[in-house]
Amino acid sequence: MAFLRNFIRKLFLVLGCITGMFVLAACDNAEDRAEGHYQSALELIEAGDFDRAIVEFRNVFKLNGEHREARSTFAAMHRELGNYRESIGQYLRLVEQFPDDLPGNLALAEMFAEIGNWDDMDRFVTKLQDLAPDNQTTRALTIINSYHQAVTGRDPDAATEAAQKAVALQEELPDYIMLRQVVIDDEIRRGDFEASLKSLDAAIEIEPTSRLRVLSPFDPALRDRHRATRLFGFDYRIEIFVPEAKRRYGYYVFPIMEGDKLVGRVDMKAFRDADVLRVKALWPEKGVRWGKGR
Repeated sequence: MAFLRNFIRKLFLVLGCITGMFVLAACDNAEDRAEGHYQSALELIEAGDFDRAIVEFRNVFKLNGEHREARSTFAAMHRELGNYRESIGQYLRLVEQFPDDLPGNLALAEMFAEIGNWDDMDRFVTKLQDLAPDNQTTRALTIINSYHQAVTGRDPDAATEAAQKAVALQEELPDYIMLRQVVIDDEIRRGDFEASLKSLDAAIEIEPTSRLRVLSPFDPALRDRHRATRLFGFDYRIEIFVPEAKRRYGYYVFPIMEGDKLVGRVDMKAFRDADVLRVKALWPEKGVRWGKGR
């Protein structure tokens, strides 16, 4: 009997190991297949075939519902296409799975402000204040949120204070339209129409700063690749939509602007816990020399 019990015990142990091996193999295979669908989606986006790309993204999520890059790219694609409802839904899923995803939380706060969903905008601004309080866009969104609350709460002094902060932050974010909207709205609200007209003229005729600025890959100046090439002589692709093997620079490379010229691109990542910004690579444009001023 003892022999039989030992035999049965060993048999179950072997069967358990075999079953575990099959489960692990299936998991690896599912992840590989999900990655293959993701790379296919990137190729389809690059080709402009968004309908088929959507199908591929859905295939990714069936196999791996926590594919972070795929979820972020899918949400960004819908935002670029103007499909805010779908984009918001995907970003919400992203930050549910990865609560500290800064681009996702920023995108949600911005889109909720743009569509006038101020309750949800306030919710994400509060989250961003904990997540990245010193981030420029977080500071801008905080001002915009404060201004809206002051106006709806009929607190003219608080509204003016928020507008003054918007004026100050414009020096750092001259192209952030919602900040300018706060300033102009405050001037109109106070009946200072002459100032509002000057602010509108300033927005139209704004001189580019001579400081180096790091642009978002989704900056409107770069949204139309052919226009950017024509205006700036700068051929830029958002390579999150490019399969890894075909990328020339990197997954998330930022354009660098000086004045009215695009002078390079940089691959970098912030490590907030260590308060460190690490630059992985820097590519100056052809003919650009990096002196002490840069």
